[in-house]
Amino acid sequence: MCPVCWSGTDVPLCRVCGHDVTDGATQLRSAAAKWDLHAASRASRAVWERANAAGRQGRSADRVLPGLRPLLRLPPPMWDEVPAPADETYRPLPKGPETWAGAVSVLTALSAGAVDAVLFLGISATGLTTEILPRHTDEPPAAHQSRSSEVLWTEVAPWLPRSTPERYFLLAGGIGQAPPYGGPGLPPATDRAWEAAISQSTDLALAALHAVRSNGRAVPLVVVHWAPGWRWLDAALRAVERSAPPAARIATDDGRAMAAAVSAACHRVPLRHGYALLTRPKTAGALAQRQIRPLLLFPGGTLLPEEDALSVKVQLSAAPGDSASTFALPLVLTKGPEPADWEVLRTGRTTIRPGELTEVTVVLRHAGQPRFSGNVIDSPFDEDLLLARPGPVAAPDVDLLLLLELGGTPADLDRRVGLLCAVLERLDADWSASGQLTVGAIGYGGHAFRPMRSSVEQDPLRYWGPGPALEAGRELKAWTPSPASHTFATPLEDALDAAARRDIWRPHAHRVLLIVGSRPPHPPQQGKDLALPCPKGLDWEVILGELRQRLELQVISVYDPHPPLGRWRRQSVDRLRHAWTELGRQHSFELGMHGPEVVAAGIRAAAGVRGTAPGLMVGALGDDSPFDTRTWHENEES
Repeated sequence: MCPVCWSGTDVPLCRVCGHDVTDGATQLRSAAAKWDLHAASRASRAVWERANAAGRQGRSADRVLPGLRPLLRLPPPMWDEVPAPADETYRPLPKGPETWAGAVSVLTALSAGAVDAVLFLGISATGLTTEILPRHTDEPPAAHQSRSSEVLWTEVAPWLPRSTPERYFLLAGGIGQAPPYGGPGLPPATDRAWEAAISQSTDLALAALHAVRSNGRAVPLVVVHWAPGWRWLDAALRAVERSAPPAARIATDDGRAMAAAVSAACHRVPLRHGYALLTRPKTAGALAQRQIRPLLLFPGGTLLPEEDALSVKVQLSAAPGDSASTFALPLVLTKGPEPADWEVLRTGRTTIRPGELTEVTVVLRHAGQPRFSGNVIDSPFDEDLLLARPGPVAAPDVDLLLLLELGGTPADLDRRVGLLCAVLERLDADWSASGQLTVGAIGYGGHAFRPMRSSVEQDPLRYWGPGPALEAGRELKAWTPSPASHTFATPLEDALDAAARRDIWRPHAHRVLLIVGSRPPHPPQQGKDLALPCPKGLDWEVILGELRQRLELQVISVYDPHPPLGRWRRQSVDRLRHAWTELGRQHSFELGMHGPEVVAAGIRAAAGVRGTAPGLMVGALGDDSPFDTRTWHENEES
């Protein structure tokens, strides 16, 4: 056995450290001290970098950690003089493109659909970490879509010390004054002691890869090697290469090796397709109104930033002689030259006066997700209508039930009723020609909390319907406000329970529930805030889940931010936000921010109705805009 690195050897010249085991005692002691110094240097540097990565104040590891000095095979008088020797095998993370070329090539193939998934395997001082990045429709691949698992060194080598610096010292190849090798059940030779741990860790880490490959799936492997030069991390890398040769390798000294490397590789994958905003030519005439001209915002090949987002501002206007005031803003992914190859990613709606210009900002975040910024409201439209691919439009039978909060001032109720009446007028126009729309309404005021021995309270609900949409609007205008008996909650849970038992729902119709209110429902039990529990013990979340699953309801919420919350406790505010987030999980709007046209469009989409898309806008730079792509197809069909 080599007295320097403790490797099992049967020849005079050690194959690991290169020292001759027949040298004199003084030379071997000097070689052993240098061997431990290199391992302690790597371990000290890793501890300092780990502290800096976690945000704790650290310093450069210009000296070996004080806690490691007694472990080194050096005489005590030299402990305080131990520097960090130059480590030629330790390399910082290269910044050039050659570091990422292989991983970016693999991820580009994933984005193109050439492979089914990519497995990242990180080899670090913590253990072996695997992250599977599946094929996804988003562009480019995003690290947040991955699924990770980890095999810890302390699990496969339980004899490792609990102290992080000492464990790093052994992983880097250090021996020290009192090594664990040769202890109970552990061979004295280091390579034999680590053989079982490395074999077990690689088998566990690569088990998922071998399983999916045995089923015929194309899953390339990308290895992230943390701190090259560490003896046993390099040994784990060689074991992985023997079991499953990697398609690419990334060398890094980042303490957050796996997360940082996967994220950095994903952000280096360029956009495969371009992102464009659909407009129409500036020329007047009926033909121009039927044409589509994509305004290229982010061309294919664009690299997205790691943290910030890219943004493009464009000026748009109405076409000459166009009297409309509402326009659609469709963002498409241009997968080919024909409109049939385009995919609508996001649609917005904006309103301008005739002759005015408006500036629209389109933001592309690091995960390839676009959004609008400015005077634009997200509004769903049918993709075929936006791309001028009209098909048969038939309004289906729809049952719409309104849950309206009656609590508050007369002005609060008038504001909510005004929105509902405007929405019902628009829906009535959609269903006037075909289909059947029936509307019901439940108004909920407030619980009259009484002493326990008093009689049962009266029903806090008010009912109407079902009936036609316009008749429902006239009835709502006659409803009067109900004083808010409790500031922090309202009997919305009673209204949801009544919605599950109402006979409005027809078996063949689409079912939509529209909730308009301000306060959250009562909790089933007393919580940490001031909201009183429901007197009937109803659990509104359980009832809401049954409505969505058993009755297949599409639930739409319209939150009214008035009256203001005032001095609500944080627990009460959190409960309110949780309630309206859960109520609007399928569709959500806010009174005052979203108008009746937008809410009506949401109801149409929830009911499976293809909404009528408004016209497209014109680029302010005209048909000679540098963004314009004249070679793309202009759809001249109706």
